[in-house]
Amino acid sequence: MSEQGITVASTKEILLQRETPPPVKVPETKPPVEKPKVEAPAKVEPKPVAKAPKKSSDLAVVLIRGREVGIRHDVKRTLDSMLLRRKNVCRILKDTPVNRGFLNKVKDFTAFGPVSADTIKMLESKRPKHKDRGVFRMHPPKGGYGRKGIKVSYNNGGVLGKNPKMDDLIKRMLW
Repeated sequence: MSEQGITVASTKEILLQRETPPPVKVPETKPPVEKPKVEAPAKVEPKPVAKAPKKSSDLAVVLIRGREVGIRHDVKRTLDSMLLRRKNVCRILKDTPVNRGFLNKVKDFTAFGPVSADTIKMLESKRPKHKDRGVFRMHPPKGGYGRKGIKVSYNNGGVLGKNPKMDDLIKRMLW
């Protein structure tokens, strides 16, 4: 015993006084299960498919309403850049994002849509381009514009804007 009243215990006594922690359980590892080997199926070659006729990437635009006095200046400039200066004038354009933007701006004055190669050939044979500028002058359509006329969009029963029946409209204008 020491002078201050503290006893020095032996190492054995200290170890016995401590509680021993519970043993740590190590999970058993299972051996890896071998997966059965699957052979890759034989490659099947696709059957040749008949190619559909190539769709034309050309758009026809026809100025339906005249260039009135009250037309906005940006629309007027767009019509000028597309060379549409008279009523019933047709122009063939490539289907590009720039031309789509032009057509969207002038949709209240024109009819536009995809056109077949046959219609383009017929247009070129019956109406030669005016002064080599790519503009075709045409008559008003036989039987009129039909439906609700030239003041309403195609979706609402008229002829203006995106018109999926441009081939029919152009054929009726080439009499």
